[in-house]
Amino acid sequence: MNRLDLYTSVHKGLRSALFATAERIARTNFADSAAAREATISLGFLLDLLDEHAHHEDEHIQPVYQRHNSELALTLAADHARVEGLGRELRSLAVRLESATEIERVSLGRRIHERMNQFLAEHLQHMAREEGCGQRLLWAHLDDTQLGALHGAILASIPPPRLSQWLGLILPAASLPECVEIVGGLVAAVPGDAADMLLAPARAAMGEARWNEVTQALVVGAKA
Repeated sequence: MNRLDLYTSVHKGLRSALFATAERIARTNFADSAAAREATISLGFLLDLLDEHAHHEDEHIQPVYQRHNSELALTLAADHARVEGLGRELRSLAVRLESATEIERVSLGRRIHERMNQFLAEHLQHMAREEGCGQRLLWAHLDDTQLGALHGAILASIPPPRLSQWLGLILPAASLPECVEIVGGLVAAVPGDAADMLLAPARAAMGEARWNEVTQALVVGAKA
């Protein structure tokens, strides 16, 4: 029996966004003010998502670590502090771009690229710790009913428009079985039109062929 996993699916989506943003920054000609602006908009969206994700973890999951393994709790809290510091630095550099000259934008662009690479590397290590040591601790001390309650509390804290954005990030990065589980659970819990609205960004990002795979798998599963 597969245990409820609080990390893998959302981390797949965040890793995909981290890589996409790092690639975009690497390609950006920061001498071009419009291109620089578009890159920083993408960066800001990513940073907002990561800050929100860290808040969810701090609010709902970190207390479990503190109760059962204070050393791991301290390690993960230090990870959060480190990546949040890098995120603040990236935001500060992006703000400076807005009033910078062309020469200054090029210099700031190099610094953003360097910090983004460091930010990406730190996040990858942090997510690996959570998916490994963190998830194993949760499985050891919580049953799936308790894990489901944690997951439900996190979802309940996200307004529907924002949840739709999260689904648009997570589902395109997920495997077919993961997509079927997520979409199936949502459709079962939310009335039809509301579910369609929540899933619209994900459907657009995935493309019709991939989306049809998910819906067909749901039909097959329902008949089984």
